[in-house]
Amino acid sequence: MNPDFCPPPQLNDVIAIAPGAFHSVALRQDGNVVAWGCNAYGQLDIPDSVSGEIAAVCSGRNHSLALTKAGHVVGWGLNRYGQIDVPDWLNEVVMIAAGRSHSLAMRSNGTVVAWGHNVFHQCDVPLQLERVVNIFASDYSSMALKSNGSIVQWGGQDYQPGLAESGVIERSTEASLTQEAPQ
Repeated sequence: MNPDFCPPPQLNDVIAIAPGAFHSVALRQDGNVVAWGCNAYGQLDIPDSVSGEIAAVCSGRNHSLALTKAGHVVGWGLNRYGQIDVPDWLNEVVMIAAGRSHSLAMRSNGTVVAWGHNVFHQCDVPLQLERVVNIFASDYSSMALKSNGSIVQWGGQDYQPGLAESGVIERSTEASLTQEAPQ
């Protein structure tokens, strides 16, 4: 294995890790971020503003995000589709997620903001999506877990206008949790 893709030998006190396609980032207990791997698109060029006061990290294919303890988001790496162009007005963020080339943030009021590549509508956050308690991003889709246990998914390669609410699928997890497994 290429040693550039292995964690630095003296890396310790790690509380979170976030792998990208060819890079990884780690959040240390002291709030600092360490990156390793491929730097073809600036994935290892952690901004100076990402120092000491970081609460969470996540990585997309070639970009990474950090959530500050003050509720702001900082991005670095590839920005071909605006995936690290965090909206200036975005604040009170409590959770972040990164897809292949898009980014998500959950605010303290339970709403979601998305930016970046939108080819499969993965950044088209459903209108009136609220009471969100967790967010997830994959290559081309986005998901939110709501406080009532339902899951809302939008985007994805199977996006079809007119499906549900303009491509938004909302399913309750209750039915799948109570069904018995097939024999």
